[in-house]
Amino acid sequence: MGGVHVPLTVGDPHYDADAVTVAIVGELDLGTVDLLEEATRPLVGSRRLVLDCAGLEFCDSTGLAALIRIAGRMGDAGGSINLVHVKAQIRRVIHLTGLTRHLGVV
Repeated sequence: MGGVHVPLTVGDPHYDADAVTVAIVGELDLGTVDLLEEATRPLVGSRRLVLDCAGLEFCDSTGLAALIRIAGRMGDAGGSINLVHVKAQIRRVIHLTGLTRHLGVV
């Protein structure tokens, strides 16, 4: 028996003085990374992209790779990325894989 796949929802961007914040809810995996990448592509060029991960329940290696690609696009455009409200399990994986040097986990 397989588990129930929780789709990813990407919230509307919220702009403030120095950042644009987007909430992501659900699972970031092979089946959902394209949604996050497409939703964040127009935000590249912002000084800082904040991904609110309070509702992110799961992130696999393809999800991590997508976050790194987004961080790379932000960096190439002179911006940065921060992940906030990251659940302990996902934070641990980011730390263990050494990706904290690419992703600002707050």
